[in-house]
Amino acid sequence: MSTLNDEIVDVFSLVGLLLVFVFAYFSGVWQQAESEMAKRKVSDNFTLEERRDLLRRQLWLMIGLNVVIVLIVAILAPLFIEVLGRVSLGAPFDAVRAGLILVITFLLGMFICVCIISKRINNKVNEINGWITENK
Repeated sequence: MSTLNDEIVDVFSLVGLLLVFVFAYFSGVWQQAESEMAKRKVSDNFTLEERRDLLRRQLWLMIGLNVVIVLIVAILAPLFIEVLGRVSLGAPFDAVRAGLILVITFLLGMFICVCIISKRINNKVNEINGWITENK
């Protein structure tokens, strides 16, 4: 019979690799999205329609990232629930269990950040749609 700590370590060997890719993907997509949303006017190289399409593609990338985050949280959820059920403030500190709690916390924080960025991208797309409608 394996202990809870052994199960967490086994799952982390798989999920750890996934997390590296998720965090790297997030940092790359976030920088591109932020730079596009910060632009006030359209550059000479892009039309409004092209900029809107670029932002829409970034929005879909963010939605895909959130799907991956949800899937990873779903993989970790049973262990997380078991860890929370066994938390004892008087017991010695357990680094493996604390690590699981931290990973879930970071993933939930990233999920919220991606939702906020997605909302901002969507607002920018709607703003550009308004400009396109006014100029027709």
